[in-house]
Amino acid sequence: MLQRLDSPQPECLAALQAASEADPELAAWAAALGECRHPKAQRLLLRLAEYAQHPGSAEQRAQLRADIHQLLTLSFGKAEAQRRLQ
Repeated sequence: MLQRLDSPQPECLAALQAASEADPELAAWAAALGECRHPKAQRLLLRLAEYAQHPGSAEQRAQLRADIHQLLTLSFGKAEAQRRLQ
């Protein structure tokens, strides 16, 4: 059975946008996920929005980056994934 994921809530998106202004890396991640059409991209965007609202440890940030990089590599290839994350 397919699970429907809702779009990020407006407050999550506002937190992500505010965090992106202060942290260019988060902005790059959000932009890269926004261009990706893989079904998992929406879930990662939700995780990113949650992280922006409640920043976690450096380890959580590294895991989120690794998950985003893996998805982009699957979708676009290694070189393009690295380019999109910069």
